[in-house]
Amino acid sequence: MSRFAEVLGDGRLGRLKAVLVSYAADIWQAVNPSGGGAVFDLGCYPASLVQLVVDTVDGEGSFAAGQLTATGQLTATGNVAETVAAIRFGSGVLATLHTAETYGMTSHAEVHGEHGVISFVTNPWLPARGVNSFRWTPYHGQPEVFEIDDPLDAFDHQLRMVESAVARGRIEASRPSPRLADSRDLIRMLTTWDAAVRLAVCPG
Repeated sequence: MSRFAEVLGDGRLGRLKAVLVSYAADIWQAVNPSGGGAVFDLGCYPASLVQLVVDTVDGEGSFAAGQLTATGQLTATGNVAETVAAIRFGSGVLATLHTAETYGMTSHAEVHGEHGVISFVTNPWLPARGVNSFRWTPYHGQPEVFEIDDPLDAFDHQLRMVESAVARGRIEASRPSPRLADSRDLIRMLTTWDAAVRLAVCPG
């Protein structure tokens, strides 16, 4: 994610145009049935990536100002099983977010700019030990693949980040991880997304 953020900020995209993300996994039997469903179980990951992209390219606070609409499907117990959200940001950037927790184990993430597309080859939300990668594909020119070889997986890095922060007396992570203010903006957007699905599926 650090390398991804560097590429986002190096100007190659030009103006940011759109972010398209999806994360689906068949986990509904393993999650807390009181947790609300797919938006909070899995949708938080695509939403966090959109937040990182929009705030990195268009400036701090851009994500928080987004206007969201959504629809989806509910389970028999009233949880969100699958949903698609569309967000329009102040700069005109559009984002689509899809998530489902009743099928699949798939991830997809693309960032579209006026000069090309950054797309993840491997799962951006569950990087494994070894090589993880994303690709820059300009509209005119040759693609460039960024490969990051790391002996640690996502969970190892999370633990070490917390240990390092505590050792230094810090109370929050630093970018590209969500900071406290980022987490607050993110949970506001997730709550809005969940409510929009329920309103669309159960009007009145």
